[in-house]
Amino acid sequence: MSSLLLKLILLSDILLGSIAQVLLKKGMKENPVQLSFKGLFTTLIKMYTNKFVFLGSLIYASSTIIWIGIISKVELSYAYPMVSLNFVIVALLSKIFFKEHVTKVRWLSIFLIITGVVLLSFS
Repeated sequence: MSSLLLKLILLSDILLGSIAQVLLKKGMKENPVQLSFKGLFTTLIKMYTNKFVFLGSLIYASSTIIWIGIISKVELSYAYPMVSLNFVIVALLSKIFFKEHVTKVRWLSIFLIITGVVLLSFS
């Protein structure tokens, strides 16, 4: 498998993981639960009967399977830091879909993450 194809699969996997996080958040905003060990089974049923939580979990599981394939072919010291792009994507999607306030310090942090990923991509 070519290096470019592996990088594209890695980036696609990172995007899938980010989308899964946003779907999980959407589901939990619609149907918040109180986490505790008492009534845990009922809580889990309530969480996973929400279509967004269910879909987000499926996408996250798919992303995990793809990730296992990626790390079998790519050095972990390269692949794992690339996952930090999740922070960037989730912040952008949260701003767009949930109208979350992202402070200047967070944007600066996101810029630093992007800078690190760009430097890493040249290694």
